[in-house]
Amino acid sequence: MYIVFRKDEKMQSQLPEFITGTGIYNRYVNAKGSDVSSRFHFERVKDAGGEWNYNAPCWDIRYTTNGSDYTYVGCVTAFPNDGVQATIKGCDTVKGSDPFAVFEAAVKATPEDYDEVLEDILQEEEEEAGVALEEGRNEAAFITRYSGLI
Repeated sequence: MYIVFRKDEKMQSQLPEFITGTGIYNRYVNAKGSDVSSRFHFERVKDAGGEWNYNAPCWDIRYTTNGSDYTYVGCVTAFPNDGVQATIKGCDTVKGSDPFAVFEAAVKATPEDYDEVLEDILQEEEEEAGVALEEGRNEAAFITRYSGLI
C-alpha cells in the first residue's frame, strides 16, 4: 500500500481494519505491538488533552523488559518532505513508505542485546540530566548570591 499525502487527508496504513477499527479514523494506525518482537510497541503521539493526535504524522516507539512498563525509545515520523523514518535509540534510522512497516524494519534492525544497549543509553541520559540539574542549581545559587552585581 502507498501512503498518499493530500491536503485535507490523513495518512493511511497498511494495517487491516480489524486492528485499526471502523470508526471515523479507521485505516489509521493508533497503537499496535510489534509482530517482530513483543517488547516493542507502536503508538500514535498524543495531543495536549491526552488523546491521539490525528493531525501529527508521528508515532512513539516504546520498549518493555517486563511486559508492562514501557519506556520511550524512539519515534516514527512521516512528513511529506522527509518521507517515513523510524529512529530507535542506539540504532540507525530506517526509512520506507509506510509508518508501521518502517517501525517493524527498525525493530528488526535492533541488536539482540538491546536490553543492555538501552540500559547504557538510559544511564548516560540520567547522568547528563543530573549534570544539567546541578549546573542549574549552581547558576541559581550564583544569581541569588550576586544578584546586586548582575
